[in-house]
Amino acid sequence: MFSMFDDDVEICHLILGVSTDDHLRVSWDYNNGHITNFEWDGRILRVTNLDIMLNLQGDVFTVTGNWDFGESGSFNIEFNKDVTITFVDFENEIFRILGHVSFYADRQLGISWHWGDMGYFTVTTYDEPLGENFYLEILYDRDNQGEYRYGMMIAADEFLNTYFNISWYRDQAHSRPYWWIASGGLPSNWDIWLLWNYEWWEIL
Repeated sequence: MFSMFDDDVEICHLILGVSTDDHLRVSWDYNNGHITNFEWDGRILRVTNLDIMLNLQGDVFTVTGNWDFGESGSFNIEFNKDVTITFVDFENEIFRILGHVSFYADRQLGISWHWGDMGYFTVTTYDEPLGENFYLEILYDRDNQGEYRYGMMIAADEFLNTYFNISWYRDQAHSRPYWWIASGGLPSNWDIWLLWNYEWWEIL
């Protein structure tokens, strides 16, 4: 646990539970504010009770979740407030890429898996849309003529209300893989456009 206080008021903390194999070793040298010779040996198998809190003048924001590593595992995350994240914002004469995502408060995203000859991969948002909107735009003008020639745009509102599962097994007798997909609540309100040779085409 790491906490920071200002006049006895907690302004942030990080709580993290870690499950490791039988030999986890972390070491470093610290000299005049510089960390050197950082070494890590061993494996983290599971991150439990992830709890991040920021207190910004009385407005408390938290992120909670857990993460199991390995051949079988899972990942879960939840925010306590609406969150909008600009994950990319870059533009010049040749290339532009813009993207943001807005999550609803108190919604959960769950991912689980098992790898092997018989396994599965599952994504669920527990019957609720994960976020308010998603947007990604990529444009390219290789000749730098002042107008983008190629690109794509993906946008959605009330995005990712889904249960998606892909399962598989391998027939040992014939060495053939079999797989099947089960899904429910897949979003129907996604817009996907392709820019090709200065002309936009609607894909979805």
